Amino acid sequence: MFKNLPKETHELKELKFVYETDSYYDISIRESGDVEIKLERKAFEEKKKVSFTDRLYEPYFENAEAAGYYEGDECLGIVEVNHETWSNRLRITEILVYMKHRGKGVGTKLIDYAKRLAKEKKCRYVVLETQSRNVPAIEFYRKNGFHLIGFDTTCYSNEDVEKKNVRLEFGWEVKGK
Repeated sequence: MFKNLPKETHELKELKFVYETDSYYDISIRESGDVEIKLERKAFEEKKKVSFTDRLYEPYFENAEAAGYYEGDECLGIVEVNHETWSNRLRITEILVYMKHRGKGVGTKLIDYAKRLAKEKKCRYVVLETQSRNVPAIEFYRKNGFHLIGFDTTCYSNEDVEKKNVRLEFGWEVKGK
């Protein structure tokens, strides 16, 4: 069951993200006349464990709303979305399935919740970002109907390509709005 996580009680609530990956998507851009862009999945020399912290209701998301997916009193996962009214897209700003609940369909429920909200708000697209080294997330988003719509090679630092940490944008077109 989904429960609203109101801004009044959850603003700046910390979310701790952890994932493991053995591969990444390497991006190469060649500009000689035509522009050639290539994303190629490559293996890391050894598996990497990545962790970071983010927060709900960051002030730069003007239309954010969040919900948790619960079984009884236990929260299994959280999704936060922001309606980007200027482009009429719904951006998934946070999506987190707690480690012990992964692989049980909770993430798909969170994605479906966002898709349903997008339809209710008559948005044209659902968009989200992930990093080129977060292959488990990329596979999950693609399995749920998202496709690559863009990238940013300098979002996190000036060495994103070298660090194998390029921002990738994925999107899902809302049909039958």
